[in-house]
Amino acid sequence: MSLAQHHIESRPSAVGLLYVDGHVRAYHGKAEISKAHVARMRLAMPAEIDTWICDRFGDGLLVWQAPVGASLANELRLVATKVRSLLGEDAHPTICFDRGGWSPKLFCELIQGGFDILTYRKGPVPAKEREAFRSYSFTDELGRQQNYLLADEKIVIGYDRNRMSFDCRQITRLDEQGGHQTQIITTRDDSDPALIAYAMFSRWRQENFFRYLRTHYGLDALDAYETTPDNPDRLVANPDRRDANRLV
Repeated sequence: MSLAQHHIESRPSAVGLLYVDGHVRAYHGKAEISKAHVARMRLAMPAEIDTWICDRFGDGLLVWQAPVGASLANELRLVATKVRSLLGEDAHPTICFDRGGWSPKLFCELIQGGFDILTYRKGPVPAKEREAFRSYSFTDELGRQQNYLLADEKIVIGYDRNRMSFDCRQITRLDEQGGHQTQIITTRDDSDPALIAYAMFSRWRQENFFRYLRTHYGLDALDAYETTPDNPDRLVANPDRRDANRLV
């Protein structure tokens, strides 16, 4: 936490937007440990997951080993607690993450805690007509011109079997060449939606950070062969209950 605090004090403008993601370290030994999806290998295999918080430039701020079976959505609650302790009660940062953190109920908790959220919408969404999109452009911090075709609107997302709802902003980007539409969900109120789209699509900075650490600093290395027993009190999903819920 001391290093993170030093990072914040030396680059305060970099922590208004924070990227959060899990990084998987594959295990190739003989011990029986839990599995995780290793994206670069495109399969599930024994592994450990670290949760990383990076600043708006993709540089690491905090990291810890995630509990066995933890989802990104569950980790975001801990992220919010740690970020709040570092930035103070008056800060109003934006937490950006991928679809693995999708949970409208969690989004409401984060908003009540003084955070904005920025993520991709999960699930199928009807495509918009071409007439719904407008051209936006701006110059980024590196002097590059960024151009987007965007549709900006307010929406309501239901959850808990539509007994509860989450009000947010949806910014849809159209790839004019391929026709693909990407939906971004946020609670930010920037007047220019291109700034929000740019922030979302800049998640590659965190991926570049992982790639650099993997190449030069052994990010994927496991520092010991020793294993520790799993927590016998850890709650796990009941597969029968899960299957029953799908039938309701």
